[in-house]
Amino acid sequence: MKNKICTGCKEEKPVSDYYIQRIGTKGQPVYAAACKICLSDKAKEKWSSLTKEDKLKRGRMSRERIGEDYYKNYRLQARYGITLEEYNSMLDSQNSLCYLCETPFDEDNKAQVDHDHKTGKIRKLLCRSCNTAIGHMKEDIDVLKKSIKYIEEHSL
Repeated sequence: MKNKICTGCKEEKPVSDYYIQRIGTKGQPVYAAACKICLSDKAKEKWSSLTKEDKLKRGRMSRERIGEDYYKNYRLQARYGITLEEYNSMLDSQNSLCYLCETPFDEDNKAQVDHDHKTGKIRKLLCRSCNTAIGHMKEDIDVLKKSIKYIEEHSL
């Protein structure tokens, strides 16, 4: 088992003492910087005591301070391992349309990066509805095929 140094208490602890923040691009877990103890209920209470507006304001202030493009680039690299330039290239190659339903992307319908949850491989950009539908079907090809057959059988 791996060990990691906590940014809070500065102690080396096994990774089982850390929360998993997300799954990385190669399917490996990415652990929180601080251990579970340092991310105690006190810290959670402080954050939960903030109103939704305060949380949104903090996010906007942070983006304004570091720049929207820098923020987007950081998030894309952290979540999917791609740069903002690669994301924009994908957007251009799809003519700013959802790959599946061809709905145009705009402020209300933002492009979602679709990826394989097992391998982390990036597939295409989808609208929220298409991306969510695939996720709810657990990326199971048999369930998706059965869904198509179901719709065909019950269409007027």
